[in-house]
Amino acid sequence: MAAGRVVVVAVDGSVHSDNALKYYIDRVQIPGDKLLLVNVPEEYNFTDASPGVIHELIEKMKEKASEVEKTYTDRLKDISVDFKFRLVYGHPGEQIVKVAEEEKASLVMVGSRGHGWLRRTILGSVSNYVIHHTSIPVLLCKNMEPLELENQQN
Repeated sequence: MAAGRVVVVAVDGSVHSDNALKYYIDRVQIPGDKLLLVNVPEEYNFTDASPGVIHELIEKMKEKASEVEKTYTDRLKDISVDFKFRLVYGHPGEQIVKVAEEEKASLVMVGSRGHGWLRRTILGSVSNYVIHHTSIPVLLCKNMEPLELENQQN
């Protein structure tokens, strides 16, 4: 991505990432921005899986990633924003930070599921990882009511 501010928005098809994107469009976007939507598919544990099951899970991951990309591409096609979609594999927090740093992002935006401290402690949190592992400013979009992207021109 060439000149201009690069803003990374982590997307996974959830209402939380939808709200982060909506917040970017409504309140953060400025002319000249380069929006980078980053999707990191859910990881599966293939340790004891047969080759057939592994193949099936990989195909499901690819299908889901394609659906996520199409959903966001369709939503943004009528909105005046320069964007690209990037699909990466691995631990979501690590990959979001890695992509943001590679792209020299000015801002990273992530949605928050709003889990309690116990669940975050046990399962970890993508947003928590991103906040604590990058020097790039991070905007955490906390739980909000579901929002619809409107076809708007900026």
